[in-house]
Amino acid sequence: MIKAATAWDKAVEDRIPLMVQLDKAQKDGGDVNTAQRMLDLHDEQIEALQNQIYDAREALWGTRPDVDEPQDSEDESDD
Repeated sequence: MIKAATAWDKAVEDRIPLMVQLDKAQKDGGDVNTAQRMLDLHDEQIEALQNQIYDAREALWGTRPDVDEPQDSEDESDD
């Protein structure tokens, strides 16, 4: 989980120059398609790393924050 979280932090940080490159290509008439594709591929990598983090949390603690919601202790009472 630590490895995936560290890679995710770096990938999010590395996204900024790709966004700047896309913005510059749009303003200067550059190769927008290539810049957009690079950003899209990078976003896929970020999503894959996020899923690795979720899977590691589930393996460690049995929870997946994207699907599990905390249950109220009153909901579990026997009537």
